[in-house]
Amino acid sequence: MNQEGLFPSLCELDAIREAAIEACDQLDGLKDGVISADTNCPFDARDTVGQLYNCSGKHVTVSAGAAQLANAAWGGPRNADGTFQWYGTSKDTDLSPIANSICSGNGSCRGKPLWLPQDWIRIWLAKEASYDPTSATYEEYDRFSHFSHQIYDSTIGTIDPDLSAFKNAGGKFLTWHGLADALIPYNGTVDYYNKVLKRDPSANEYYRFFSAPGVAHCGGGTGPKPDSSLEALVDWVEKGIPPETLLATKKAPDGSIEKQQPLCRYPLVSVYVGSDPSVPESYECREAF
Repeated sequence: MNQEGLFPSLCELDAIREAAIEACDQLDGLKDGVISADTNCPFDARDTVGQLYNCSGKHVTVSAGAAQLANAAWGGPRNADGTFQWYGTSKDTDLSPIANSICSGNGSCRGKPLWLPQDWIRIWLAKEASYDPTSATYEEYDRFSHFSHQIYDSTIGTIDPDLSAFKNAGGKFLTWHGLADALIPYNGTVDYYNKVLKRDPSANEYYRFFSAPGVAHCGGGTGPKPDSSLEALVDWVEKGIPPETLLATKKAPDGSIEKQQPLCRYPLVSVYVGSDPSVPESYECREAF
């Protein structure tokens, strides 16, 4: 955003997100405001350029800069030469935590970044609390990314796929991840899970990973959140019952149950098969569509 001078309003980014949801919502058979399999959603933010959207009662057109920023967020960070660094967000993710901006009365805008990555660069990488991350060039960002791995992987890294000691100790490992997580990209967990399986094809005997469509960081979002994961883990450990699905619940503002849906083990997707969409019996786990 700083290097390209792109500071679109959150309302503009929300308009792009809503267009992506509209395009890919019904891939799972149900129009519910959730994209259940983001990798199968071919939507390109550039398709929205020039379209009108309503922002606080004003009709504004989507800019090419906003589309460029959305596609960059979805595509994930790259080195200055275009080399892959890490995964981006899903297309129905709220971008406000990572692409926020504020504008003055004269129309000039600047970024309003999340404090966590700012402090990571300032204190842990630049090792200078007064360092201004907004001044970093693409090449300097590459250097910080390299330093992150070089200095800290051995102490706080979480990418080691060798779970043999955990397996041999009789451990059970259960993960769920919201596809609309803006802070920890869902596909990073997919990447780790696949590496564990590649190293140990029998890993499903002790490690299972469930996808939560529409769920944001640790909860929130449009989709139902799993509320039985601890019970599922206890049953797996104490009764030898491995979880095939996790029951997820979405509640209304008054606390009543609005919808329940089974979350499926990756790479399966929860697909609507008819009848009442608010009950778990109306869904099946199927291969990605």
